[in-house]
Amino acid sequence: MHAIAASAVLALTRPTQASAVVTPIRVVRSTPAGPRFLRLRSRITFDGATGDCVTVMDFRTGRSAEHVDAGVMSYSDGFDGRRQWSADVTGMPVIEGNAETLRDAAVWNTFLGAPEREHPEVRTLRTTPASMVLRLRYRSLRLPIDVTVDRASGYVQRIDDPIGGETSVSSYADYRRDAGVVFPHVLHARTRYGITREVIFAAEAPASIAASEFEPPAPPDDTTLTGVTSVPMLLDRGSPVVPVRIDDGPVLHMLLDSGSSNLLTPAAARRLRLKLSGEGKVGGVGTGVVRERYTRVRRVAVGSAELRDQPFEVLDYAEPGIDGALGCELFERFAVRFDFAKRSVLLARDASQLGMLGTAMPMRMTGCTPEIDGSVDGIGGPLMIDTGSAVSLDVLTPAVKRYGMLARYGSFGRVRGGGIGGDTTGLLVRARTVRLGPIAASAFRLDGRSMRGVPVVLQTTASGALSSTSDLGNVGTLLLEMFSPTFDYRSGTLWLLPKGD
Repeated sequence: MHAIAASAVLALTRPTQASAVVTPIRVVRSTPAGPRFLRLRSRITFDGATGDCVTVMDFRTGRSAEHVDAGVMSYSDGFDGRRQWSADVTGMPVIEGNAETLRDAAVWNTFLGAPEREHPEVRTLRTTPASMVLRLRYRSLRLPIDVTVDRASGYVQRIDDPIGGETSVSSYADYRRDAGVVFPHVLHARTRYGITREVIFAAEAPASIAASEFEPPAPPDDTTLTGVTSVPMLLDRGSPVVPVRIDDGPVLHMLLDSGSSNLLTPAAARRLRLKLSGEGKVGGVGTGVVRERYTRVRRVAVGSAELRDQPFEVLDYAEPGIDGALGCELFERFAVRFDFAKRSVLLARDASQLGMLGTAMPMRMTGCTPEIDGSVDGIGGPLMIDTGSAVSLDVLTPAVKRYGMLARYGSFGRVRGGGIGGDTTGLLVRARTVRLGPIAASAFRLDGRSMRGVPVVLQTTASGALSSTSDLGNVGTLLLEMFSPTFDYRSGTLWLLPKGD
């Protein structure tokens, strides 16, 4: 139930004021005497594609999962009682680790029927004869969630969720009792990237559902590599670029980007004669969006490493000399070391083949991007590790505002950047200390030169990835170049070895 999984239905009884609200809030109107399990079948339309969706729910534990079959755009996601996970068309699972995302997911799991973990403060924002807008404020979430309720029936009409910095708006219609449960049969979810429409056409309440239907799939066996492969790397405007072959085509020059998924430019897709599907929109660091389409390739070769049957997004965006990017799909399958001193990248099936060099620190996933704990001059929070960013460290706009950071520093001047989605703006300042896990950096070194403090950009970009509320900042290659970083998504570990050690 794609749109339902991102929002909610309130179990209310004709509320007229905040004190009349009945909680806990639920996605569906189920009772203790009703069925424990529910399986829904629906047709889902998104990004120019139409597919079949199967959603399963366990009202006793709050477990849920959805599986969408839409060709190259197929995906699945769920909560198995312990882990919030997602998987792309290949079935490669990603376990969500960002704290704010998990707190938000816990709220939505309550909407889906899980036992309530936190009772929200609810107040009425405004009313009309037909509807009421309620603001739900949870102690665990920085931002409130607004819910519009039909006053006659108590059913939800709309939910606005701003968590993460990208507001999603979900709408619901056609409430009916089906398989002993009342729920909406028509759902719409809208973001600035597009609209998802889902129509539920069948429901059943089985006596049981296997645990495997809620759990993340096993990683696919879709790679080949013997030993360790070393791939030459150049830094193009500060970003690591490696030679790649796709489907035995010409050599492409691809960013190796831990902050991205697999991407191709339209020109590269035409050179490879790839068939494209669907049409959607995607954002990046800028405030705008660009068109994206979707494809799947038979083979990706990076050195002697091979990935088979891989999805790619084809974006209406290009930078001179760059044909695309290899992102989390590669990092999920191989241990990756960047040797900036030798301008090479090492890949191995197991991190032990590379040797555990440097200081180890826990690494978790925020969507498709790894993050670690860190701080900027004592202000702590999660830091994304983004090898596709050519800056040292961006402090994200909400954190800059929350901690009053513009008033704390003397600025070197305003800086402009850019990428997918357009331009970015910020102020360049010097932080006394930047901490990456247990490593504290109080000096910055580049090309043999050293300076006290670490250059940091305090972002003022109004929307896009740099305005996320879920992280403190985004670490780029200008800071990572001081180390030889080793990424091991399998164990959830990042090793940082100071360059030259």
